Amino acid sequence: MDPDNPVVRLCVQGMQAEAEGRDADARDLFQRAWETAGDDYEGPASPPTTWPDTNPLPS
Repeated sequence: MDPDNPVVRLCVQGMQAEAEGRDADARDLFQRAWETAGDDYEGPASPPTTWPDTNPLPS
């Protein structure tokens, strides 16, 4: 992964926000990453069809 790629940076920021419990910020960052991606290979792993209101991972 190219750390200078804007999509990668947004995804990393989204993961950091998620780890800090800032779910709304994480959703926004992942949405921006998806919208910034030039193609399916550059984008996040799956399209943001819906974002959960809570973190689905156990704490």
